[in-house]
Amino acid sequence: MSNTNKSEKFEPLAEQIIHLIGGADNLAFFTHCVTRLRFTLKDRELVNTQSIETFNEVVGCQWSGNQLQVIIGQEVNDAYDLICKKNDLLMENDANKGSKQKLKVSFSDLVDVISGCLTPLIPLLIGAGMIKVLVLLTQITGILDPQSSSYLVLNFVGDSGYYFLPIFVGATAARKFSANIGMGMLMGAVFLHPVFISSVSEGIPLSIAGIPISPVNYANTIFPTIMSVYIMSSVEKFIANHSPNALRSLLQPLLTILIMIPLILCLIGPAGSFLGTYFAEAIMWIYSTTGFLGIAILSMLLPFVIMTGMHTAFVPYMVQSLATIGYEPILSTAMFISNFNQGAAAAAVAIKSRNVQTKSTAISAAVAAVGAGVTEPALFGINMKLKQPLIGAMIGSFVGAGFAGVMHVYAFAFSGSSGIFGLPAFVGTPATNIIFMIISILIGVAVTFVSTLILYQEVGEPDRQDSRQQRDSYPDKAMNQLFAPVSGDIIPMEDIPDPVFASGALGKGIGINPTDNTLFSPADGTVIMVADTKHAIGIRTISGAEILLHVGIDTVEMLGNGFDLKIQVNEDVRKGQELLYFDKRKIEDAGYSPIVIMIVTNGNELQTTEFSKEGSIENTEMIGCAL
Repeated sequence: MSNTNKSEKFEPLAEQIIHLIGGADNLAFFTHCVTRLRFTLKDRELVNTQSIETFNEVVGCQWSGNQLQVIIGQEVNDAYDLICKKNDLLMENDANKGSKQKLKVSFSDLVDVISGCLTPLIPLLIGAGMIKVLVLLTQITGILDPQSSSYLVLNFVGDSGYYFLPIFVGATAARKFSANIGMGMLMGAVFLHPVFISSVSEGIPLSIAGIPISPVNYANTIFPTIMSVYIMSSVEKFIANHSPNALRSLLQPLLTILIMIPLILCLIGPAGSFLGTYFAEAIMWIYSTTGFLGIAILSMLLPFVIMTGMHTAFVPYMVQSLATIGYEPILSTAMFISNFNQGAAAAAVAIKSRNVQTKSTAISAAVAAVGAGVTEPALFGINMKLKQPLIGAMIGSFVGAGFAGVMHVYAFAFSGSSGIFGLPAFVGTPATNIIFMIISILIGVAVTFVSTLILYQEVGEPDRQDSRQQRDSYPDKAMNQLFAPVSGDIIPMEDIPDPVFASGALGKGIGINPTDNTLFSPADGTVIMVADTKHAIGIRTISGAEILLHVGIDTVEMLGNGFDLKIQVNEDVRKGQELLYFDKRKIEDAGYSPIVIMIVTNGNELQTTEFSKEGSIENTEMIGCAL
């Protein structure tokens, strides 16, 4: 079915559902999970669930507190997109929206905030940084006189990208926290007003309502504005909710500004400046203390840092370092060398492997890592999956980054890409900096390549053609067997503590109360769906059965926290292959059931679907079949 036809299928629902839930004014939050539209509403008494359930595309409705869950099935994405389009609703990533509702703040939430505020600015940082590199090159080569007008213009344009960061961050932070973008930019602009800047530089004391204002230079900073806009977003909403409708457009911005002025200049701004300054200084202290060894270890461990998303937390330090001291001596160097070595390890696998599919995947992954600095295909598709190549890359990264640390290689711009086209970021003084960076990369690549050739031993990876022949020779019974996706105690479908799954509305299935934390593939097949929040995976088996694996009840609300994917969409998987690690304790601590549910969603296209009904089971045991 085409995308157009899929959309047309949900036209009547999209046109009427907002009215049936009490109108847009009754809608506090709208998102979806793998099978359900989720409407968080202000007044559930305004909702007409009976009329919603009359639509053919709606399997059913259920309430969870003030959240109305409309069950659609695996086409829920099409319904969600069309409803947003028809009703002018802003579509945002569930994790970004959901972070506003959570009261608990975790490290992953903080990383998400930093990433959400800075990622839209990366093109700006790259452009401004490369302008600075261009200015330096024209000075070194004598193309431009440092006193010439062209040189001065290019120089202040490059500086502007960093100097006015508080204003730029004000816009992106406002979008992140669902505040007014203009007001967010104002929070940053206050920090940079010429009168304030000159008063600080000249030592003139300032105060507001008798409260002294800290004399801080906020140029090039990030944290003060992010923290200010976060507080401002709550103040703005509070005033809007408690202002008369006739005066809201006047009172909301005025009172927000009056409340925020003393907060940002006397408290939040200085605290954010302190945080940013000492975060950068702490990293520089580690560098000065550990020297080349610290860079070598960081480069070696970067794949694991990237897996956790923690590398995003270093972006403010990089920006602060480039803006204040003009170079960044640690992370950029370590990341470039690590990226090249992930590509080198994949290239070694491509040469040594006899498997046609592995060879093809490894070649494309190596090109992506070296050419574009995109390491996910190499890291997750080859090196981590096969393990020995990852060890080879770590050895090469340690050696290459160690040499770079000894030679004091620095980055002079925010490159954006940690591949071959990002190398101009290392052009600076001394002129040998870029040369030593290239030598460091070559050393790391050579050590990685040789180490991987020695360590990697291809075991149990038949050629893809042989694999197809093997599958074609399976007897029907074996071909259609489904194995338990997790070890634990079997729960019959009707006893699953979720009325949608228990009713069989989405298809026949079974639940398992897990005794471990790893989800395995129940059959050979292809991954056709992975939820943004990582809690659900869809697999089409080689016999055509479409399997939905759902970890936990309502765990979509956890926004991926506690879930670690081992696969990606369109990846071929084998029976018993690891798909997902989930933290059972974290799920239970968050107040959710960790029950793993397996559903055959296209049972109407199959002859029969059967599952075991009772007892304990291991992930190596057959749990049913889909014929």
